[in-house]
Amino acid sequence: MGGVTGFSRGSTRDVVSAICAALAVPTLALAPSVGERGWVMLVIASILVAAAVFMASCGYTYGMAALFATTALKNATVPLGDIRVDAFISILVGVLLAGLLEVVKRRRFRIPRLSVLEWALLGPFAAGVWSLAASLDRATTLMCLLRLLVLWVAAIAASRALVDEAARRTALVAFIGAGTVLATFAIVQWSLPDLGIGVIHIQASALPGMMLIRPAGFYLDPNFLAAHLALTSLGALALAGVGGRARWWFVPAAVMLEGVVLTFSRSAWVALTLGLVILFVVGSRRSRLPLIGTLVVVIMVAGALNGPELLLSRVTSMLLFDDGSSTATRLFMAGSTVEMTFDRPVFGTGLGAYAEAYPEYRKPGALLRVTHPHQVPLALIAETGIAGLVAQIALFTVLLSVVLRRYRAGFTAVDVAVVTGFATLLVGSMLQYFLYFKPAWLLCGLLAAGMERPTVKLQRAE
Repeated sequence: MGGVTGFSRGSTRDVVSAICAALAVPTLALAPSVGERGWVMLVIASILVAAAVFMASCGYTYGMAALFATTALKNATVPLGDIRVDAFISILVGVLLAGLLEVVKRRRFRIPRLSVLEWALLGPFAAGVWSLAASLDRATTLMCLLRLLVLWVAAIAASRALVDEAARRTALVAFIGAGTVLATFAIVQWSLPDLGIGVIHIQASALPGMMLIRPAGFYLDPNFLAAHLALTSLGALALAGVGGRARWWFVPAAVMLEGVVLTFSRSAWVALTLGLVILFVVGSRRSRLPLIGTLVVVIMVAGALNGPELLLSRVTSMLLFDDGSSTATRLFMAGSTVEMTFDRPVFGTGLGAYAEAYPEYRKPGALLRVTHPHQVPLALIAETGIAGLVAQIALFTVLLSVVLRRYRAGFTAVDVAVVTGFATLLVGSMLQYFLYFKPAWLLCGLLAAGMERPTVKLQRAE
């Protein structure tokens, strides 16, 4: 007698994977940031993620897509005391555990052979190790080294897991989707500044009697939210440039661009402008007119919400060099950073120890104290000495080489998104400290993905 005999082996694994992933979500949401119970919850969540990735037929692709998406949470908090979400680490550990299970299943292990780009990405970490010998704050340097190591592992995981163009696109779409939700939340924050969820900054504007409402989403700083949304909006615009039904990507792009404007982040506005110019040049010709139309709509809506005078005053404030102004402070800090470098050219101040040396070099009119520098290229040399300079030259050279290889092979929409994103980050890194910015490292992994043939890949064995 015929009938349904049950699930196939493949579908059964996918169902189990979906159940594990569903259980991981509330586990992560209930994991406090500190305390023994929090660590237990994070370990359980990591195991559930590992099971979900290992069981699913495309588990590594979706695992990395989830990792891209969780960058939108950053310091995500809910109004329940100290409870916070720390999904990034748990998902990363879960993907790595799944890879280990794959190795055990194959009963064969070989030491992974790193590509040139993967070695170059290790440069800042190596420079930090070099600086440890003369660090002004070794505890902070060790903590920063740990952060860099985690980010490097995340980039390598993305490089190995996203083995084809479809997987790269899936990760990019997840990144954009989460960015759209984050931008929507930022707009809600701007509309309801007393909402009490996430972080929002309210400060005086250049216009008398007017205040700036600057949503930060789940970041501590509106500038980093703006940088995140700049990257995701460029990704959406790159996908929209394909044409046809893909033009619908202009809609989420407009939402995210509006989020960038409402943060009033001048550094993000400057960096995003370069990214948009590059997108206009290297993108599809048929997408140029819709791109201009989208930008016009975004600016008109922002002007209607805030008033054109407030937006214009924020733009013109970048030209102010009065003591205490943001522009003057960055210039003063750049001068202080150069002096630090000349005084400590070999080992630097120590990775992350910039704040310890800064008071001695502070210029009159600059901020009294800082928690971190604002220019990555200069600051990394000041913190790690000659090793930081070598690491940056090597990384920039290798990144440029990989971009040129992809260009000769023919840019895909994902490549356009990554290249415009890198250009934005390059400018932004002269104004903000993006050394530990998770999206930047994952974009590096997205660029490297599929370029090399490593000995060990995080993919399902048939």
